Amino acid sequence: MPAASFSRAEWLRQAELSTLATSAVMESRWGEDAGDLAQSSLLVELAAADAEAARRMALHSAVRAIDWVEIEGVWPDLVGNWIEIDYAGELGMVGMVSVRVLNARVDQGAGVTEIEVEVAI
Repeated sequence: MPAASFSRAEWLRQAELSTLATSAVMESRWGEDAGDLAQSSLLVELAAADAEAARRMALHSAVRAIDWVEIEGVWPDLVGNWIEIDYAGELGMVGMVSVRVLNARVDQGAGVTEIEVEVAI
């Protein structure tokens, strides 16, 4: 089995493995005022972490809008999570989209949850 490179070995020794993604669009838009976003996950492969960092950078770099969407089922614990939903809201997009849930109102009698979402447009 080949030995890991020095940089890979150093990366593996960290208490929490990390990777970095940057966006020229965000840097030009916000300059030094751009915020840093750090999130933990269970990913252990550097390639997977790089891909996830790029995915999250794309989500956070996009222009976003707020909308309310009704989904089937009782989902009281969605607030704060990124989920994929079949979206046909008022923003003119149709299909599966990634949204961040900002608020949720459960109607147990009807078996639906109305969620306030942040949609990347």
